[in-house]
Amino acid sequence: MKRPEVSDAAPKLRAFRRSDLDLLYQLDQVCFPAGVAYSKAELEGYVRRRDTRTWVAEAPGEAAPLAGFIIVHCDRQQRGRIITVDVAPAWRRRALGTALMKQAEDWVRVRGGEFVFLETAEDNMPAQLFYGRRGYLKLRRIEAYYGNGAAAWLMAKRLHDPE
Repeated sequence: MKRPEVSDAAPKLRAFRRSDLDLLYQLDQVCFPAGVAYSKAELEGYVRRRDTRTWVAEAPGEAAPLAGFIIVHCDRQQRGRIITVDVAPAWRRRALGTALMKQAEDWVRVRGGEFVFLETAEDNMPAQLFYGRRGYLKLRRIEAYYGNGAAAWLMAKRLHDPE
């Protein structure tokens, strides 16, 4: 199946605005199956949390204006946690996920963070491979992590000097 055509111009990363919430929710529903995708209330709760940042990737001129987004939290011990990274299907394998992850990791690093953690579905091999290429290691398996009963891998990366 051929992917829909998208612009050759790279999406522009910018800070989340409250008016983006519906688009974040819609994209999350496309990116993840039921039981894994967040509800709108959950997403809103995350983007409003203290010490959390959200960046969106705009795709100017596209029918779907949101190419992707990332939500990252940094706790009081300066540990980062990727809440979610979502990339629209038409923008996958075009380095957008890498750009979003770099933005989040750099933010945690600037805050003094040494580690970034995330969870990914046990059966989501493309995500595991993507995170592995970025230096994330599997720490442990978490049974019934998702609402649909699926297990997840807890993965972590030690932040070093900027890439």
